[in-house]
Amino acid sequence: MNLRRISLATVLFRSRYGTTLLLFLFSLTTVAQWVNVGSAGFTTGKALVAPIVTDAEGSLYVAYQDFTQSRKASVSKFNGSSWSVLGTAGFSDADAYEISTAVSAAGEPYVAYIDWGNSFKATVMRWSNGTWAPVGNKGFTSGVVLSTSLAFDGNGTPHIAFSDESNSRKITVMKFNGVSWEVVGPEGFSEGAVIGSRIASAPNGDLYVAYGDAGLSDKLTVKKWNGTTWELVGAAGFTSAPIAFISFAISGSGEPYVAFQDYASQLKTSVVKFNGTEWVAVGNPGFSDGQAYFTGLAFNSLNEPYVVYQDRSNNDRATVRKFNGTNWVDVGAPSFTPSGAYNTSLTINQQGDPVVAFEDLSQSSKASVMRFAGNIGINSALPKLPLPVYPNPTAGDYVSLGIDGVGELIIWDLLGSKVKTFKIAEPGQIIPIQDLECGVYTLTFSDGSTHYSSRLTVVR
Repeated sequence: MNLRRISLATVLFRSRYGTTLLLFLFSLTTVAQWVNVGSAGFTTGKALVAPIVTDAEGSLYVAYQDFTQSRKASVSKFNGSSWSVLGTAGFSDADAYEISTAVSAAGEPYVAYIDWGNSFKATVMRWSNGTWAPVGNKGFTSGVVLSTSLAFDGNGTPHIAFSDESNSRKITVMKFNGVSWEVVGPEGFSEGAVIGSRIASAPNGDLYVAYGDAGLSDKLTVKKWNGTTWELVGAAGFTSAPIAFISFAISGSGEPYVAFQDYASQLKTSVVKFNGTEWVAVGNPGFSDGQAYFTGLAFNSLNEPYVVYQDRSNNDRATVRKFNGTNWVDVGAPSFTPSGAYNTSLTINQQGDPVVAFEDLSQSSKASVMRFAGNIGINSALPKLPLPVYPNPTAGDYVSLGIDGVGELIIWDLLGSKVKTFKIAEPGQIIPIQDLECGVYTLTFSDGSTHYSSRLTVVR
């Protein structure tokens, strides 16, 4: 785990329920490291990496422009131990640019891209029945597209947003109706040409788009499809200055968030959200150390936002930060990649760990993926106490904590990987552990003023 200091003590603790527990109390003074998911540089050659996605079962997918396949599109899937190409490498007809990926509710990956083999129009392909097949016609747009972004609505219908050369590079959205692709609302509905058009689906299935609008001095605009037209979410062009490198996501509670490179903050990263009335900053604007590129945004199951970016002030390495309710704080070490990281993107796995994909300069620009292996370290600035857990050992499906505080409980395996995370909202809250395998786990709990830890033994 690369920890600088580990102290292990055996503690007898009598809980307020009169149960004597044998606890092992750890004091760890540094965070665990970011670790590779599979091998670093797992592609056969240089790869322009599209944003990483995960399906409902937790499988990871990375699509990329594959330089060993004449810049055609390839997709790799992580099988739990290694990466393998999904189907045929280089399955597009020709060069594929501005690749975007989304996974359907049925677990089928879809890939959209600018198709050089079809007059630079948009093509969408789907992995189904062991092969890549076109969704509708290849090159289905009326003209050249300059970007692609893919999402599914609440009915599972794929939608694509793009910068539309046939309409002065304004944004257009199309959907697949089961037979062919059709325009959703008017073509070219932005004020001017768009920068970084993105489409995202809310938990209730509503669709939103975000983009920088050249007709509004490259400032940020967000719109929502209301079933008839694209309506503004807040004001048009609501940022104070131009923006770039947009990442767009909707929280589990339905709030739209946008992360972007902020020209009002010396090209640093800013994040805003719509609070139902207006757009507000999430934490301080321009919170990155220096200029930031290739921003990515994702939420964990607790609706906590994470952001990744290429950190120009740290030799173009990747940094991930999390909003703790007040400030953006580093997740593990900042600039954690071994060298420069381009086309950084972010997802959260089923264990709640942030996972970052990037073009890895330390691996000859091949694709690499890293995840945060967890932080079982105890902040030395806070008091540390044993955490009463009962029953312990346990063969049951539930445990409870013998403390009155509210905060965050994390369960770790012995390798330091995060297994489960819970928000403790009330004393005596029941913790479900029915999916834990036999073994010994570390539990850590913090209420913001004190840290607690113990071991839990599960027997089945």
